[in-house]
Amino acid sequence: MSKTLTLAEVAAHDREEDCYLIIGNERTGGAKVYDVTKYLDEHPGGDAVLLELAGKYADDMFEVRPGVVNHRVYGLAGSHRSI
Repeated sequence: MSKTLTLAEVAAHDREEDCYLIIGNERTGGAKVYDVTKYLDEHPGGDAVLLELAGKYADDMFEVRPGVVNHRVYGLAGSHRSI
């Protein structure tokens, strides 16, 4: 079973040592929280791209690709942004 986090809990993961992003919307099956901490050094656009959005909604900046798993995924509790 996956863990569910609130928006406030995700917002606390906003730094290089602990970086979560919220990606997804109703069209893609709903918002999900991604722990991308270990992926920062591997991101082709550099870590600054991810860190700028750390602890926030990043859906507008990323395309979710099925089968790509470089991070832990958590559910998102509470308010969801509709797109």
